[in-house]
Amino acid sequence: MASSSAAPPHLTSGNDYQSQRKEFLDMTQSIIEENKQVTQDQLAFYEKQTTLKKRISEYQKQGHRLLQQKELTPSDKDTFKKNLSILASIQKSILNPGPLFIRMFLGSVNSLVLSGGPQRRYAFKKEYESFKYKFTLWNLPLSILLLFISQYRVLDTLYQVYMLYFYVTLALRECILIVNGSNIRQWWILHHYLSIVVCSVMITWVSSADYLRFRLQFMVFSVYNAALMLVQYVYQSRRLYVMTSLGKAKQMDVVSADTPQTSMLNFLIPLLFIGHAQQALLSLRLGVYAFYTSGFNADWQVYAFFLLLGIIFYGNFYTTVLVVRKKYSAWKDAEVKKQPAATTIAAKKKE
Repeated sequence: MASSSAAPPHLTSGNDYQSQRKEFLDMTQSIIEENKQVTQDQLAFYEKQTTLKKRISEYQKQGHRLLQQKELTPSDKDTFKKNLSILASIQKSILNPGPLFIRMFLGSVNSLVLSGGPQRRYAFKKEYESFKYKFTLWNLPLSILLLFISQYRVLDTLYQVYMLYFYVTLALRECILIVNGSNIRQWWILHHYLSIVVCSVMITWVSSADYLRFRLQFMVFSVYNAALMLVQYVYQSRRLYVMTSLGKAKQMDVVSADTPQTSMLNFLIPLLFIGHAQQALLSLRLGVYAFYTSGFNADWQVYAFFLLLGIIFYGNFYTTVLVVRKKYSAWKDAEVKKQPAATTIAAKKKE
């Protein structure tokens, strides 16, 4: 009895093969042509975006010049400000290569691609927040551990490499977020650049007498700073969630020093100023040792840290003062608005 077996599923009859062959070749050619068209459309889109960005910049300058004119009426002033606000909003939505730092790592074309639609932008922001929180969570126990383990210089180096990775990643992601419309102060970007330099200098510092002289002070400050970062992040992320729910913050806004409400500032501000004072004191001690105690014979890292920590202290202190003034002005304005309402209620009660 002759045995017969079914043909394998990938083998088809002649007619079926010819039909599928034609369909495959036709669809492949169609996809190739469609891809060419998409590429051409993308290039045209980028060119139009560049032209639009230049026009917006020109008309923004013209709008600001008009606001300085003597003939300006109150109605025109409101109209010009509204239009300038709209132009600024459009400018943020335009794809652009981002600042020099991000172009150095990703190039201008890749930077453009990272500016996606609203959902992609929001997903990128959420991933940034998650990265920042996880790092902050791990930073505290690691810095505490190194505070008590001082005999292994290699562990200090690994910790500084870890910090260097954090600040480089943070700077890159925040540059991308700014391109996509997030509210990040320029000082915090500059702060991360300076922190990258600080970590790099620390990595180069061998276990010399000068290093051992200041190691404990650096580690104490690192522990306090890690704890402060964690407290800040938890409070500010909760406040940002509330503000976004109330419509007082945009979807792309990120956790920052501008986020806390007044009641939280009453708790955070003293802690921030204590951290600033520690930073200033450490910079001062480095300076006294470098220029007086050592007789200008200290390691070059001592001079570098004296300068870097001094700049970071000034920027942090100045930014914190600005935030306090902003919140105080907002609180004062709210109190002024409450007074007429309270007067009206009291008058009605008398009637």
